[in-house]
Amino acid sequence: MFKLVCILNALMVLPFAVSVLIAPDFTFGQFGIDLGAEGAGVARGYGATALGWGIACVLLRDAADAGVVRGMLIASLVFNAVEVVIQVPVALSGIATAMIWTTIVGHAVVAVLSAVALSRPTGAALIAH
Repeated sequence: MFKLVCILNALMVLPFAVSVLIAPDFTFGQFGIDLGAEGAGVARGYGATALGWGIACVLLRDAADAGVVRGMLIASLVFNAVEVVIQVPVALSGIATAMIWTTIVGHAVVAVLSAVALSRPTGAALIAH
């Protein structure tokens, strides 16, 4: 399940990260959010962070060390759960278009999968694909 969590994280964040780095106004505009000049700079910083996370997920998806696997699963759980907590109020308030629910659902699914993988026993079961 660890490999699946890594792949799903990468599939969610890498296209978004590249898009935000290249065209933050366009990317967030798809969600009905106007960034302005200051927001575009902050968004690019988030894009850089998301790019790093996505690359880590790709490179470590076959990790066999239980400590690495556990650390990545905890990071995945925190990242995705916080994204849900941040995005739900934005969706409910109408700040963003309904399209934001697709990212909320995606982050929620990966958060749950991360928690399930963490709840498994350590050792071979934790790193099983």
